[in-house]
Amino acid sequence: MSARKCAREECGKTVYPLEELKCLDKVWHKQCFKCTVCGMTLNMKNYKGYDKMPYCEPHYPKTVASVVTDTPEMRRVAENTRNQSQVQYHAAYEKSKGTKIEVADDPEMERHRKNMLVGFFMQLWYVRVRMQHFSFQCLIMDFLVPGAAGVELVI
Repeated sequence: MSARKCAREECGKTVYPLEELKCLDKVWHKQCFKCTVCGMTLNMKNYKGYDKMPYCEPHYPKTVASVVTDTPEMRRVAENTRNQSQVQYHAAYEKSKGTKIEVADDPEMERHRKNMLVGFFMQLWYVRVRMQHFSFQCLIMDFLVPGAAGVELVI
């Protein structure tokens, strides 16, 4: 059985297994586990650890982030703010008017392009078949009733 010393500087006595409290990578007496600032006795439910020392809720050191203005994120936000200006947007639009935007050719884009072309040609084929059908009906109508070919047919 190894006896260890209490982590509280004022105590420094041996901590026996019956009265030990293991917390913040140290061993404490239950009565020595107190807030570093005010001395309030703490337990495992109400303590806050900072820099391996126990604190109560009111005395827990608050880490406040300092504002750094020259970071890559802040520069990106500033650039986006400038780009969102309507004047700069309009100028960039006028400058890029008439230019083409290149799209990367990858297998996914090729598949989309192929599907689009198949659909387009299917529509053309459908229109052509309908026009042939309509022309054939007009010929029959003109044959049966001369001069009736100009009548619109609902197909």
